Amino acid sequence: MRILLSSDVTIRGGVDGYVRDLAGAFLKAGHEPVLAIEETTASALREASQMLPEVPLHRVALYHRRHHRDHLREASEALVKEVAPDGLHIACGSPFSCLALREIAVRRGLPTVVTEQQIRSDLMLSPDDAARILTTYRAARHVVFVSEGNRATISALMDLRDVAHTVIPNGVNVAAIAARARPRVDIGDRPASLMTAARFAPEKRLDVLVRTAAKLPESLVGAVDLYGEGTEREALHRLIVDLGAERRVSLHPWAPDIPEQMAKHDLFVLPSDAEGMPYVLLEAMAAGIPVVASDVPGNVEALGDGAAGTLVPRGNVDALVTSLRTRIQDPGGTTLMARRAHERVQTLYDVSVQMQRTVFLWPPA
Repeated sequence: MRILLSSDVTIRGGVDGYVRDLAGAFLKAGHEPVLAIEETTASALREASQMLPEVPLHRVALYHRRHHRDHLREASEALVKEVAPDGLHIACGSPFSCLALREIAVRRGLPTVVTEQQIRSDLMLSPDDAARILTTYRAARHVVFVSEGNRATISALMDLRDVAHTVIPNGVNVAAIAARARPRVDIGDRPASLMTAARFAPEKRLDVLVRTAAKLPESLVGAVDLYGEGTEREALHRLIVDLGAERRVSLHPWAPDIPEQMAKHDLFVLPSDAEGMPYVLLEAMAAGIPVVASDVPGNVEALGDGAAGTLVPRGNVDALVTSLRTRIQDPGGTTLMARRAHERVQTLYDVSVQMQRTVFLWPPA
């Protein structure tokens, strides 16, 4: 089958990896994937396409916040006419992703699978938006949610009883990540080094991590490194300066190999207000770095309700300060948690298994 694999993600994030992995899985299964991405994207989707040179790439208007609705419809019509796909697979950054393209697929009776990567818990939909999204869900072969939290959030907004849907979590190459990560060493008496990797966007709440770092003494926490890109970079830099934390807290570009950076740090912190099933968290679990994360559904699910990592109330600086103190001052318990996380990601979140489940939603090539 010729499958048009489309995403309108505009900055780096887990969707990039999902698209790359799914395109490779389609090729392995004998399908003919064709990739379509938002024409103004600054994400790693272009890099993902370069890793699969046998997959044709189209850059078109797909993102609803950058183009007029009529332009999106015209561009999507032209794309479908040019590619003439047998099916459409949408990798969503939100329920609005590639909505014009999905509506064209409905009108044409084009088989469609939708993967919802992130649905914010505070998502609000107008009646018109909800109806448009639900229409594409009902017409789809399948809707995939990457976490139970995502499915629960959308279920509270619309009736999924007539929608073929399931939860297929994201996955990572556990063996490859573990091979690049050194064995963890107990922190001991030295200051701990912290890191995160995320979009510099409001929902990632990196300001919480910066404020937390400023409250922790240098005898306990040394370097705090934030890797990423996005619209909040300047605001984060100002906050670091205002708090007098610039000697310890540093902003870095997105690293080409995040697991290698994890191997240089003692704790991984993810303070987000919203997550689907975060790739970077699964990478941390595979790399063996202990995790402290907010209690949003995707994180809770990945970390087994706190058995494989420390969960803290989202947006709560004092709770994060307390949790980091506990993890640093209990190196034995922290190491045990990291081992549980590695076992959990091996068992539940291996990328080859999750991609096989996803490709299985399509007829054999």
